[in-house]
Amino acid sequence: EIPEAVAPNLYISGGTDVIFRDSNPLPDLSAMDFAAQLANFNLAAAYGLLDAPEWLRLTGFVDFEGTLRGGLRDPRIAGTAGLRQFAINDLALASAVAGPLRASLQDGALIDLRGEQTEIAAEIDPSLLPNSFRFVNGELLAEGRRDGNILNAELRNFDIGSLAIRPIENPDLGLVGGILNANARFDLADVFDPEVAASFAIATPALGSMK
Repeated sequence: EIPEAVAPNLYISGGTDVIFRDSNPLPDLSAMDFAAQLANFNLAAAYGLLDAPEWLRLTGFVDFEGTLRGGLRDPRIAGTAGLRQFAINDLALASAVAGPLRASLQDGALIDLRGEQTEIAAEIDPSLLPNSFRFVNGELLAEGRRDGNILNAELRNFDIGSLAIRPIENPDLGLVGGILNANARFDLADVFDPEVAASFAIATPALGSMK
């Protein structure tokens, strides 16, 4: 039993059964029952420790309050998660959202975070493939659903100007603008090399003051 374990931004209490087996040099943990609180977990700092692609940068802060139960073969996490100042490559996606989070090796994961004008929801199966996802931020909508190996997704009302793309710096003609709408079909038979087919349209395209 762990009456209390405290680290910066982390609090854990609870207990588990520890079983030593002759056939396994490592102990087996079962009947885990922990309560946990995580505050201000820095995504940027954690992401920097991973061997992750440099072109994808996550920033923001994560909060969590919930439980860890079960055994090592199927640990189950359940609780309330919060995400603040979330951005990808400096593209702000959510100022503050919170909601239920459930995850296990056997059942996959379910997350449903909501804010004033923002929604981040996803259902992930045990093989880590997305069954569905939905992201809403104001008028921006991105959502998709998988049927077998095929993931169909759509993007609506994405402001290209938010990417701050400046194709020509000298002379400076300004930023690329417009509203992007797209539909895409992902064949996930090979997750690491999916086949993608997409169609898109740009409304009110612009380059600086030129429209």
